[in-house]
Amino acid sequence: MDDFLAARSQMAMSLGFHIIFSCVGMVMPFLMAFSHYKYLTTKDEVYKGLTKAWSKGVAILFATGAVSGTMLSFELGLLWPKFMEHAGPIFGMPFSLEGKASKIFNSTGDIDIDHLGLLLDTNIQQFPLKILSQFIGLGDEITKRISATLGDTINALIHIDIRQLQGPVTANLSGSNGSIALNASVRDGILFLNQNFQSQIVLSKEFGKYVLEDIFPLASGLVGSDNPLNINIDAKGFSLPIKNFDLNRVKIETASLQMGKVRFRKEGKLGSVLSLFNTQGNQDISVWFTPLYISMKDGQMTFQRMDMLIMDAYPIATWGTVNFVKDKVNMVIGLTARALNTGLNIPGLDGDYMLQIPFKGTIDNASIDKKKATAKIAALVASNRGPEGLFIGTALRIASGELSEEKAPSPTTNPLPWQTAGETPTSNTTNSNHPLHQVEEKATSILKNILPF
Repeated sequence: MDDFLAARSQMAMSLGFHIIFSCVGMVMPFLMAFSHYKYLTTKDEVYKGLTKAWSKGVAILFATGAVSGTMLSFELGLLWPKFMEHAGPIFGMPFSLEGKASKIFNSTGDIDIDHLGLLLDTNIQQFPLKILSQFIGLGDEITKRISATLGDTINALIHIDIRQLQGPVTANLSGSNGSIALNASVRDGILFLNQNFQSQIVLSKEFGKYVLEDIFPLASGLVGSDNPLNINIDAKGFSLPIKNFDLNRVKIETASLQMGKVRFRKEGKLGSVLSLFNTQGNQDISVWFTPLYISMKDGQMTFQRMDMLIMDAYPIATWGTVNFVKDKVNMVIGLTARALNTGLNIPGLDGDYMLQIPFKGTIDNASIDKKKATAKIAALVASNRGPEGLFIGTALRIASGELSEEKAPSPTTNPLPWQTAGETPTSNTTNSNHPLHQVEEKATSILKNILPF
């Protein structure tokens, strides 16, 4: 027998002893916790004595197992180098975890959230997500969301020290698809940000399907992007209840999403908007986004106006709310004068005109109101056919409720990123002296008095 086989034989003997120590060291704490739980619920001193007796033996076996395990870790690396090249990240993750939980149960045997102590320090590198999800019991849906956000392998540097619902929480997570930086504290069972939450994520089809569509329903059918998604949540005004979690109590005062230029399938929600312009072709839709600013309170997320340039030709905008508690989408898609002129050949509209189309429904099944959109477009077409057509078009606009709509909000980005250097922002003024405007005003006044809308 050569030295190499002798060394591996010695390792086999070491492993034969260590496996006994490790099994006892892993199982006995659960048995001790169960015995102590039985003592708390029954007040039987036998369970208390059993717990104390076990604790002495486990302490000795744990100390012995720690020494033999340290020796085995060196033997694995020296005697099985090719095997550890692939299995090392999996073996290494449990050794990198250091944690402690205290005061888990109260006097009645129930989990005591108010007095629970949790200490966790971990530093893992290139750990497979599938193994991690099985290790900590993540469901399939959550695993897909994490994979879409970070990637199939995870790097994590985490520190948690919570005692009686107070303490710091820091996490730096990264992977092939993105990164997340969290610096927060728990106070009275509520998570508050110490610094702005920041994340950078690759806009992939999987991220659009499993994550982005739930937040921003219009983003369905995501294909890809030239730039990553940048998310920033201001620390000011942010709170997330940890104890007794309730969406109604989640507060986000200010957050922003920057997407830049993104590509979508034509079958997605934005494709239904583009279909209003009777465009041809099966190519993906390119969209240039301005930053999206959001806030959240009472379970409802409010979206400020976000402008978009579709296919480098049709500028539109969107704003509104999504209520996660009631599963209700109440958004508006605004078609600008330039989009209507380019796509439908409707000239003569004011520079700040915005044709508002409702986008409503549930989070999973929201859609534009094509009937209302068609009626409003027909009214605009009729209004451009001289004074007689303007009278008819005005009647249609009143019937569709357009003239009673609130004015579209102002852009959050000015000038818009696709405007040329010499191009000025759209004006908010209208030419009220134009003859057709005077006819429209008179027609509106007359029809409002005689039509029951």
